[in-house]
Amino acid sequence: MTHHGNAHPPRPEDRNRGHEGAEPSPDPTGQTRCFASTAGIPPSPDRDAQVWITAARDPTIAALLESIYSDAAAEVARRGPACWASGRCCNFEQAGHRLYTTGLETAYTVIHINASNPSLSAKALAESLSRGGCPFQVNNLCGVHAIKPLSCRLYFCDRSAQTWQHELSERLLERLKRLHDTHQVPYRYAEWRQLLSLFC
Repeated sequence: MTHHGNAHPPRPEDRNRGHEGAEPSPDPTGQTRCFASTAGIPPSPDRDAQVWITAARDPTIAALLESIYSDAAAEVARRGPACWASGRCCNFEQAGHRLYTTGLETAYTVIHINASNPSLSAKALAESLSRGGCPFQVNNLCGVHAIKPLSCRLYFCDRSAQTWQHELSERLLERLKRLHDTHQVPYRYAEWRQLLSLFC
C-alpha cells in the first residue's frame, strides 16, 4: 500500500489521534452533517481540529496556503502530465494507495464546501470508507476540485510524472510545514478520511 502525497509514511506523532463523544449537527434535510459544514461550528473534542478551523479562516494563513496551491498548479501546468479523469486515483483501495494530507488543509476544504460541492456528512464519510474511495468523488470526478488538498493536486497516474511529482511534493510540503511553524498551527499529517472524521 503506497502513500498518495508525501512518499514517506507519517510519523506516529503526526497520525490522527481521533476523537470521542462528538455530537454532529443535523441539517434541515435530516442528514447528519459534519461540524465545519454547518454555519455555527459546534466545539469538537479534538483541540487541534478547532485550531485548524480558526487558522483556515485567517486571511493571512489562507492566502499563504492558496499561494502554495497556486504554485503547484503552475508547475503542473508547465509539466503537462496526462490525466484521463478515470477516477482511479480517488478509489484508494482499488489503486492500492492512501491519501495523506494535513489537518489545516482538511479544515480549509471543509469550511469552503458550498452548495456546488458534494456535502460532507458522517453517512457520506462512512459510505466512502465502505467502498474504499473519497467522499467527494462524483461520477469519477472530484467534487471539491478547487479546494482539494496539496496531495490531490500533485498526484497523477501518469508514470512519467512520478519523479518530478515526488520532488515537487517534497518541496511544497516543506513550505507547508514552515507555514504551520510560523503561525503556530498544530501540524498533523494523516490519512484524508481520518482527518475528515474529526469534523463529523
